[in-house]
Amino acid sequence: MIRTFSRCWRLALVLAITGLSLAAQPVSQSANRYRDEHPWAMRRSDAARTGQSTAVGPVQGTLAWSRMMRGDVPSMAVGRSGRIYLGATFHDKQWTYENYVHALTPGGEVAWRVKVPSYDWGFSQGVRSGPALDAAERPMMNSSKSMVLRFHGLGQTDLSIARSSNAIMNSSPVIAPDGTFFHYHWIDGGLTKYTEDGQILWSVSFNSNTDPAVAPNGDLVMGGVFTREPHGSTDITYINANGTVRWIKSSSNGRDSQPIFGPDGTVYQGAGAYTPAGTVKWGTPNGADAALGRNGFLYVAAGSQLTAYRASDGLVIWQTTTPSGYSILPEMAIDSLDRLYVTTAGGEVYGFTASGSVMLSLKVCEAFETGPVLGANRDLIAFGRNGFDNYVFSVR
Repeated sequence: MIRTFSRCWRLALVLAITGLSLAAQPVSQSANRYRDEHPWAMRRSDAARTGQSTAVGPVQGTLAWSRMMRGDVPSMAVGRSGRIYLGATFHDKQWTYENYVHALTPGGEVAWRVKVPSYDWGFSQGVRSGPALDAAERPMMNSSKSMVLRFHGLGQTDLSIARSSNAIMNSSPVIAPDGTFFHYHWIDGGLTKYTEDGQILWSVSFNSNTDPAVAPNGDLVMGGVFTREPHGSTDITYINANGTVRWIKSSSNGRDSQPIFGPDGTVYQGAGAYTPAGTVKWGTPNGADAALGRNGFLYVAAGSQLTAYRASDGLVIWQTTTPSGYSILPEMAIDSLDRLYVTTAGGEVYGFTASGSVMLSLKVCEAFETGPVLGANRDLIAFGRNGFDNYVFSVR
């Protein structure tokens, strides 16, 4: 380890640690560098959407702080600086037409806040997605008025992409290790791959209600569209790295659960797995929420029930339920020690060991609205409610 620094390098290190400057930096990256440097780089932590974090999660479980918000926070990302980046949120009441993007300090204070344009229709802002961080900790996120924005420093915009404003923006962007990124917009060309500076490389159109997941070899997969009535809807779509569709699975009602890529290219969706060729490897892919551990376990949540499968063949390792009986929210988190964290509709945080025992149990609020993300200081962060008031909570 290098123990001596020039005066300039000392200053750069201080700025990086304190978060005084997060200006754009070169983003040449080795594989997965962006994820390894950030505790929670994007929705479900990484480009494969596994839910794996390189951070260590909390054990004792105490409420460190809460930050009251004026609107919903659909998803968050946490950078190596400890800053917490929120997606576009309402400011006060929904009919004010005001939306803001926030960055919070590790202690929950507002580091910066930027007002962004609202949709013309005002009340339904149509942004239920999360930010993604590149290697320079520049947050990229969907914004209202169908904008894709990237910020640096204290909230300066360095990239702005306008997509059709006649549609919602619920699919979160994903940033690949080489700095390219993917974004899905169901009217504007479907899934689009961009260069780092926002130039279109390719687009391919299909139906989806999930986020893109990226395999180690650059292939992608997205879930489909769930319908209440049988229409013959999409379950899952597999896209080659060059932007061509390899295969699509459909069923009468469709399936909008988030697919996950394993390190060997296996695709997991709920309690089942596909090979890259599109054949079912094991189980029955379904609409349940899942996360994939480094220990080779696939964790699947359905209501209050949590099941750990052996990811290679679907063997059930253990099964448990939340002690309170409240349902587990989508988007579970796995820390670097293979401990699993969930939030519930009853406002609880639970931590499970790899063997399925409860190691952390804490009642935080009346109801959580998001799954947990892991931060830089053995903390767990989630959005929830007490009555009609909205909060971002931190548990350590």
